[in-house]
Amino acid sequence: MASQKERRPAGRARSAVTLGSLTDLGMKRSGNEDAYLALAGANAPARSDALLAVADGMGGHLAGEVASAMAIQGLVNRFTKDGRKEQATGEPEPHAARLQRAVQEINSEVFRGAARPESK
Repeated sequence: MASQKERRPAGRARSAVTLGSLTDLGMKRSGNEDAYLALAGANAPARSDALLAVADGMGGHLAGEVASAMAIQGLVNRFTKDGRKEQATGEPEPHAARLQRAVQEINSEVFRGAARPESK
């Protein structure tokens, strides 16, 4: 009998991937407002190999670094074991739908944060 590790759907071979990141200030800014996320291996969301994201801080806009950090932290909160609220049992939500819903919710949170008087 085959072990769990040996059972893979046809056409789904795994390969080793090395993740890295590099940021650049550009030519006009003194600080980098970008943020990124790389959840892979044991840190990957359930039923996936990795979640990679980049949040562009939109240099020149007020609190761009805050918005990009909020976006990445929102993904961490929704997709890591420590950060997410456990879903009710039942059929798992497809990855694309879950990611789309998360991005829409996070976008609303960022806009609400930007509307606060202390953000202006």
